[in-house]
Amino acid sequence: MLVLYRESDLDKAYRIDCKARAKGNEPWMKREEFRSVYEALLDMHFTKAIAKNYEHKADELAMHIIDIVNDTLEKSLDFTPEDTDG
Repeated sequence: MLVLYRESDLDKAYRIDCKARAKGNEPWMKREEFRSVYEALLDMHFTKAIAKNYEHKADELAMHIIDIVNDTLEKSLDFTPEDTDG
């Protein structure tokens, strides 16, 4: 699935990830390495929302997914699709 996002959303998510990594004493990823993680998270949550027939407007869905991704990044450094509830 092709997922479009704003660079500002990527930057915000990257800062959240860096903050979580600093708290966990984990090494930071480079921003461009993080991009693939961010895109995978967005794709996974959009796919889940479509499968559940999410019935909100597209812009509401996009903001909801971005919030879910940011919450996921704040809670865990381990990205495995099975661990997310969004």
